[in-house]
Amino acid sequence: MKLLKSVDDLEQTDEFLGWSSKNPNCFLAHIFKMEDDIQIGYYNSENSRITTFSFGDGEIKINPDSEPFKPEDKSLLPLDREKIKIDDDQALQIARDLAKEKYPKEMEQKTFMILQNLEIGQVYNITILTHAFKTINIKVSTEDGKVLFDDLISVFDFKAK
Repeated sequence: MKLLKSVDDLEQTDEFLGWSSKNPNCFLAHIFKMEDDIQIGYYNSENSRITTFSFGDGEIKINPDSEPFKPEDKSLLPLDREKIKIDDDQALQIARDLAKEKYPKEMEQKTFMILQNLEIGQVYNITILTHAFKTINIKVSTEDGKVLFDDLISVFDFKAK
């Protein structure tokens, strides 16, 4: 539960305590991890904005509030710590094992994950960028490690909105 430890560590800092005293209506919405970089996002349902705390070089940075990346007709769901039964390393291993089995020709270049609560359930949303400029997206349940979704698409297939 290393990602949760990051949240616990953040929530004990003066930076977070000062921010949270001014933002009592926010809830933990996501944790993003890529290599050693971690970003923890808190959603304010009153103004539909998200505040992200970044960890880098031993420093905590509070990023400016922004609009969350979500469909307009959907609302963000809070993370439920009680539903996190497997840790991020286990989820990553499950995703990598599936990628090797189902997409054996694709070689991993970079991987990132977002712990979030979606309509399909609370998941580790793992994206593997391959050397062939494709992405493998795998959603692993935080409760039991089951793969709830996976697909492979070329980055050239992404459409601009």
